[in-house]
Amino acid sequence: MSNLPHDDSGDEDTGVGIIPVVDIYASRQRMPSFTMADRSIESVHWSKKQRSEMTDSDWAHLMQEHRIKMAVPGRAAPRPCRNWAEMNIPDVIRRSFPSSWTRPTPVQMASIKAAISGWNLDCVASTGSGKTAAYAIPTLTRLLDNDLLGKGASVLILVPTRELAEQVLEMYHILTAHVAKCSVYAVYSGADTEAGRQVGVRRADVIVGTPDLIHRHIADGNLNLHGLHALIIDEADRIVEQFGQGPLGAIISALGAARPSAQRLQYSATRSEATTKLAHTTSRVLSIECATPPATITHRAVLVPSPRDRLRTLAGAVDEYVYRGHKQALVFVNTRSDVQPLVRALQGQVQRVRVLGVHGEDVEMRRVAAEALQDSRPVVVVCTDLFGRGIDAPHLGVVINYDLPQNRGSFDPASFTHRVGRVGRAGKAGVAVTIAHREERTMFRDLRAALRAVRCRDIPDEIR
Repeated sequence: MSNLPHDDSGDEDTGVGIIPVVDIYASRQRMPSFTMADRSIESVHWSKKQRSEMTDSDWAHLMQEHRIKMAVPGRAAPRPCRNWAEMNIPDVIRRSFPSSWTRPTPVQMASIKAAISGWNLDCVASTGSGKTAAYAIPTLTRLLDNDLLGKGASVLILVPTRELAEQVLEMYHILTAHVAKCSVYAVYSGADTEAGRQVGVRRADVIVGTPDLIHRHIADGNLNLHGLHALIIDEADRIVEQFGQGPLGAIISALGAARPSAQRLQYSATRSEATTKLAHTTSRVLSIECATPPATITHRAVLVPSPRDRLRTLAGAVDEYVYRGHKQALVFVNTRSDVQPLVRALQGQVQRVRVLGVHGEDVEMRRVAAEALQDSRPVVVVCTDLFGRGIDAPHLGVVINYDLPQNRGSFDPASFTHRVGRVGRAGKAGVAVTIAHREERTMFRDLRAALRAVRCRDIPDEIR
């Protein structure tokens, strides 16, 4: 099967169990045309028009307002959807939507219909922009429309951390609340016994896990890719960074041999040469970009004389935002060995605030921190990027970069984007504080660019 969208939705499906690419607007009943006695249709805002009345200018304005970019090499890109109704999502899924989902986010507007129609996608959108739902909705829609539930692994989702695997699992459980038979299974360390994981992987319709464990199940024969219809790579930038071309490359090669027609959906918060190359290892790809910084984040940058002076600045920020502001905070350091020393030092400075630390694969530390972040009471969690990625923290209000994010001794703008993107989610206000010291001046140029990109207004003169 070709995954490329085509206009002839009446083509006969000659493959067994192959999901056809369709035009989901083909069966949509058009509503009566918009009419206004005093104004021409050209003067009406695009949101007030029927889809059939949209002009090229209307689409340009829509994409500009929502900061959406869509491109396909060598041909015109499909149009985004303006609301949920235009996506033709099955009612059994729509009924499960949380009440707060009154309208789709930009990445959902751009990608859901395209994914339902069979496009391979390379999506870049800010952290907290709704990317998980952007692929969960179309994959479930295609499984339902093609009667694939209960027939083995049809969707495989790769994620960089167990926290994100748990979030994805929760999203699918929400969306399948009214679906009679849909099995979703998460594969990560500590989630189940080895025997339990084997059974779970063999029976599930949707499987989510980290590349290393997924590759192991493929190698052991527990996961058969011949029936797979979609591969999703979530937070592709982090997966490439953490796993390289080892298990990830092996999974893609195995899928190419077993099921070359499988749809590929890739999502990340940043774009790099490596993620672009990864996305284009399949057939023609629709590239989508909605990666604008949330306007709800207030950024602060603080310059201190030396590393020793950072603790006092950190304690002041915790007192201001966590104790007095009744917020929760993540404090990022670069190495696991720095977590507990900073926890002890900070506890000596701010006795009135609960301070926790998380590092490595300590399951108990992760559990305690995750539970604290689910509660609405103020807490500070000192962590590395590994824990910060994918953690579900609905009440998080502050992110503090105690260490500047680095990659091989240089400032890492991708990690900066992911860290500060933990706040300001779903329209909620947040604060991101970045602490730098003069001994890091070799990184100031890249730090300055990152701060300007997120519209930080109080950049210290030495960094500016």
